[in-house]
Amino acid sequence: MLIIGPGLGREDYMLTYARTALQLARARAMFVVLDGDALWLVSQDLALVRGYRRAVLTPNVAEFARLSAQTGVGGDVPADERAVEVSRRLGGVVVVQKGPKDVVAMDTTGDAASLGASGIAQEDGEDEGERERVREVVEVDVEGGLRRCGGQGDVLSGAVGAMLAWGKCYEGGAFG
Repeated sequence: MLIIGPGLGREDYMLTYARTALQLARARAMFVVLDGDALWLVSQDLALVRGYRRAVLTPNVAEFARLSAQTGVGGDVPADERAVEVSRRLGGVVVVQKGPKDVVAMDTTGDAASLGASGIAQEDGEDEGERERVREVVEVDVEGGLRRCGGQGDVLSGAVGAMLAWGKCYEGGAFG
């Protein structure tokens, strides 16, 4: 499990290290959470996450606008469908769109989705087509604080990372 972004910065050497870490994590089929400047890095090179279903992107309003523009999701897509459309165009990454109404979206129905690219093994006799076609959207409309303070996204990244680590333990059979 790897979290990249909080406190990263945009210096060339740091972005090079982040890109390398993300590529190594992907080669090892690790779960990754990307926030802050890691989302800026991804918006510069969408191939870093395209098709990688073990990636979770946690953009704020500005970061989501940048990702939407880079994936070609514009005003022609209804606002309540944009997060799931970004996910579909990126091949099924999970998008946790932070805003007045938070949205958690995943759509693996597009051509870019791939179990193999994500390092997800199939069960014997399992039809890849069945498992590939998933579209889920959860809206969190519970009112939170009137204003988000700095660091809340970092806490969210850590909480998502902890849950993914538990998921990896489950996947590996640690819970029997």
